[in-house]
Amino acid sequence: MQEQQPATTNGDPAQEAPPRRRQLLIREVNEQIRRIGDRRDGDGFLVVLCECGSPECTDRLTIRTEAYEAVRSAPARFIVKEGHSSMGDHVVGSRDGYVMIQKSGAGARSAAEHDPRR
Repeated sequence: MQEQQPATTNGDPAQEAPPRRRQLLIREVNEQIRRIGDRRDGDGFLVVLCECGSPECTDRLTIRTEAYEAVRSAPARFIVKEGHSSMGDHVVGSRDGYVMIQKSGAGARSAAEHDPRR
């Protein structure tokens, strides 16, 4: 009998576990929002979606562009509404109404592998 190999995602966020997959997809949507913001005369703020990964969450967060860039400088970091972090998420900072979390282990590896800025 052959030993089964762990399944890989082959770089496809659609093959991730559902909450993680949603988190990765929402991060990509937020990156599109950021790109659109670059083309407009902005006021220094972005309205982005909560990246908590919950399928029920549709919350929007207002974040300064510089703060958004600080979060995106580390591929394993995400922006979530206050109270939306999960067990295992490490809170690395907080602002008015949102927190910045960092994934570890498999979540961090997956986030880096699917980083839209790499």
